[in-house]
Amino acid sequence: MDEKGYRKTGRCYRRCMRIHKNRRLRKIIEYGGYNPYRGYVDWDFIDGHLMPVGKYIKYPRNSKAPQYLKRQTWHRVRRYESLPPKGNYYRKIFDFWWELF
Repeated sequence: MDEKGYRKTGRCYRRCMRIHKNRRLRKIIEYGGYNPYRGYVDWDFIDGHLMPVGKYIKYPRNSKAPQYLKRQTWHRVRRYESLPPKGNYYRKIFDFWWELF
C-alpha cells in the first residue's frame, strides 16, 4: 500500500521547527533599521562588537511612544487652518508613521 505522507509530530520535530522559526525571525529582525513591529532582541557590546545577547524575541505591547504620537497628531490636526475632510485625511496633514519610525 502506497501512503501519500504522514503528519510529522513528536518532540524532536517540534524542537526543529521552533529552532527554524527562531532563526528565520532573527534574520528578519537583524535585516533593517528600527521597526518595532518586527520584534527586537537585547544587544550588548562583547569584545568591542555589538552583538545580540537576548534569548527571546520581544514585541511591543502598549508602548507609550505610539500613544503619545497619536495624541500629538490629533492635537496638530485640530489646530490646522481648516478641518480635514472625513476619513483618514488627517494622516496626510501630520505624518504619524514617519515620526514613529
